[in-house]
Amino acid sequence: MRENILPKPMHLLVGLGNPGKAYANTRHNVGFLALEHIRRIWHFPEFTKHKRANALVARGTRADRAVLLTQPQTFMNASGNAVGALARYAKVPTKNIWVIYDDAALPFGHLRVAQNKTSGGHNGIASILAHIPDASFLRFRIGIAPMHAQQISLDQYVLNPCTASETKLLRASFTETAAALDLAFTDTLDRVKERFH
Repeated sequence: MRENILPKPMHLLVGLGNPGKAYANTRHNVGFLALEHIRRIWHFPEFTKHKRANALVARGTRADRAVLLTQPQTFMNASGNAVGALARYAKVPTKNIWVIYDDAALPFGHLRVAQNKTSGGHNGIASILAHIPDASFLRFRIGIAPMHAQQISLDQYVLNPCTASETKLLRASFTETAAALDLAFTDTLDRVKERFH
């Protein structure tokens, strides 16, 4: 007699950013850029518009788990609208929501994995916290702190395009992020957070 095996809950992998060509290669769009890199190396299909949420999505499997890559199209400060809608629609538990985003407090290109934290001043994360039950979702924070003194405000800095040297650092960081995601699928979250800190 075959044992009934319940399917594992879906994982919602979210990359934060702003939609539109004007923001495409900006530092604040690191989440979008990382997710596109991951989509390609994981051989997921192209992003398409979700029918129930204002988001672009790509479905696939990774480590024997159903995965929905998600780029909210709500603009950064309303990211939680799309994330909350998708989590409810797909019945994704909060612990299976993993979010990739830029962090201006971390050295450029540095990856840090965290959980159960405040927004840290990031409006996209604050919006998600307002639309899901708790803060247990996993965060993959990619540093975008200025490498040199800036003559502009932080708000202007994050919305400016990445330089060639920054893009090179980010490519390496995105590959590291993909490795961290793969580890999170197969190991304990404590070990993932310890390794990518």
